[in-house]
Amino acid sequence: MKKIKVSSISNYEDGFGNKITLGEEGKSVIPGLVVFRGKNNRLFISGEASLFPLSVRFWGNNGNCHIGSAVGGFNIRVGDSCVVRIGDKVTTNNTVMLNTAEATELILGDDCMLSTFIDIRTHDSHPIYDKLSGVRINPAKSICIGSHVWLGKRSMVLGGSMIGAGSVIGAGSVVKTAIPENSVAAGCPARIIREGVTWDRGNLNGRNFKNK
Repeated sequence: MKKIKVSSISNYEDGFGNKITLGEEGKSVIPGLVVFRGKNNRLFISGEASLFPLSVRFWGNNGNCHIGSAVGGFNIRVGDSCVVRIGDKVTTNNTVMLNTAEATELILGDDCMLSTFIDIRTHDSHPIYDKLSGVRINPAKSICIGSHVWLGKRSMVLGGSMIGAGSVIGAGSVVKTAIPENSVAAGCPARIIREGVTWDRGNLNGRNFKNK
């Protein structure tokens, strides 16, 4: 199917069933780029979102992308029959890559804080096979990140990951499994190094915090 490119994102619908809907609040046009390479895809963006920049590419049919009142930059790839859902009050320091394929879901909960150079992907981009049997060994897997999760600089979240609410992922970590809520995990692959934690968005450069 012919590629359809939409710049200066606004309410949109075409003859292939692709649709963009902006929330009632805020501006009626958002700077960015949307590319449809299929049919029956849906993009919803909250009118309270502040996105800079935004790029959404649908690579197939029946994709669904929902962006809440997020602030920051996203480069999103929605594969065939995939779902990407970004919650409210999510913030990024620069452009975050979100990449899905093979009917997987990528869920990012409310109030998550994403540092720089973050990569979240449900698949490996290329297939890997067992040489003797010819069986593929790296199928795509869904990702669920709970609310109020902090992803440190250059961290990666891979297919099959489930990060519980309130957790912190250390800089440079690679997550590929389940992380319980209110935990600190770090390393490659990431391992739990502390449980029973909470965190807030206060900046240590601008405030003095008491050690309890």
